[in-house]
Amino acid sequence: MLQVTIMNCFQTSAMALTACLLGAGAMIAIPQAAKADSETFSLSPGFEPNPTVGSGQSGGDRWIEGCGYVNPEDSPDHVLKLTDNFDYLEIGIVADGDLTLFMKHLETGEVKCVDDSNETLLPEFYAEWSAGTYHLWVGDWESAFYRYEIYIGY
Repeated sequence: MLQVTIMNCFQTSAMALTACLLGAGAMIAIPQAAKADSETFSLSPGFEPNPTVGSGQSGGDRWIEGCGYVNPEDSPDHVLKLTDNFDYLEIGIVADGDLTLFMKHLETGEVKCVDDSNETLLPEFYAEWSAGTYHLWVGDWESAFYRYEIYIGY
């Protein structure tokens, strides 16, 4: 009985405090779950579905010569974790704008920017890929923040 009385007291006090604060015009911030800045793809040779598809919004506020507006100091748009070497892996971007793909291999530090491919304004990159973690950022030339889809396939 004492436990129920104490619980009711806390509930009543919390409601009274909330009503008092709201009545005084105070705003109460309710913590929200943190939103991830990226999609992570963990892939092994023979992965399904092929291709694997993600999405995002291009651009950033930092100009990188040869790669447009992109923010490689910020969280990546996508994280690609390859559990094994790939003889062939392709990454392509589809959007309505002129986009770029900035990639960084975390284990080697190698960076690469891919621009127009196959006579389009969209980046596409295919090669042998070493196992490891890659950070991917999708940039654009106009800081226009285009919606895009990223396709990863073999």
